[in-house]
Amino acid sequence: MKRLIAPVAVALLLGLTGCAGSNGADTIAPADVAGENSGETQNQQSAGEEQASTGSGTVKFGESVEFAPEADTTLKVTLKAPTDQSALETMVPAEGKYVYIDAEAVLTDGIMGVVSGDEFTLIDAKGNRYEQAAATLDDMFLEMLAPNGEPGTGVIVYDVPEGTDLSSLKVEWEATDSSDKPVGIGGTWTA
Repeated sequence: MKRLIAPVAVALLLGLTGCAGSNGADTIAPADVAGENSGETQNQQSAGEEQASTGSGTVKFGESVEFAPEADTTLKVTLKAPTDQSALETMVPAEGKYVYIDAEAVLTDGIMGVVSGDEFTLIDAKGNRYEQAAATLDDMFLEMLAPNGEPGTGVIVYDVPEGTDLSSLKVEWEATDSSDKPVGIGGTWTA
């Protein structure tokens, strides 16, 4: 249902903003979906600032990835390291335990951007893939981002088997465009 709400919200916001221009920055072309630029990262800007990857690169948890799911939209996404939060939940996990990942997204170019927790897949050391679990609705990560620079934050929850080593997990972001069509791997986070 949330994937249905996002395109409707985008259309509504675009209708409200009318013909508003961009923020004056040059448009960033979308990352090469076929993987030609896979692994490219921007140089570290200065001491103390986080490193950002441009499209389908691999970064450490806590670092950011910038990706253009459409020619006129660029998102910057940061994922924190996975934590075991099973003790905080009232719902019993089906697999064994709940793993939480704090997420933040910012629209860095364009009029509107949408990012959702169901675009992120958790992968364990054996290659098992886990989709977002419905452990809680309070902090679900579904953000409609505006060009005001305000970050959207939330939690992505996964239900994984008991005994899963959190330090071996990685998260893959399969970005989608405003029509909810997959456009490629936006980035991968590892420990």
